[in-house]
Amino acid sequence: MGEIEAIRQRYEKTKKRLDLIKKMTGGKQEGAKDTKQTEISGFRVLMNPTAEYELNLMEEAITSLQERLTNFENSREIFPVLSEESMKVGMVLNDGLPTGFLFYVLE
Repeated sequence: MGEIEAIRQRYEKTKKRLDLIKKMTGGKQEGAKDTKQTEISGFRVLMNPTAEYELNLMEEAITSLQERLTNFENSREIFPVLSEESMKVGMVLNDGLPTGFLFYVLE
């Protein structure tokens, strides 16, 4: 989480600097949006990302991880309630997230 705070601080400093430049130049802002993005083999590749863009990407990643963690915690709470020792259990995953259980009663 410390890395996100550092990015947030860089963003705030950059934003203040750009706002000052905008005031000094009468609203003209050159070179502020020079982030170039491409995709290679399913990966986003960014050249010269702005602090705002970097912050948004980090927040998206952390939100995704928090959602995954919540799903796993929920499945951990549900599992003991539904299962018995005489069962074989499988977990259904969708994009790496638990979405269901398969219970097989062993006789």
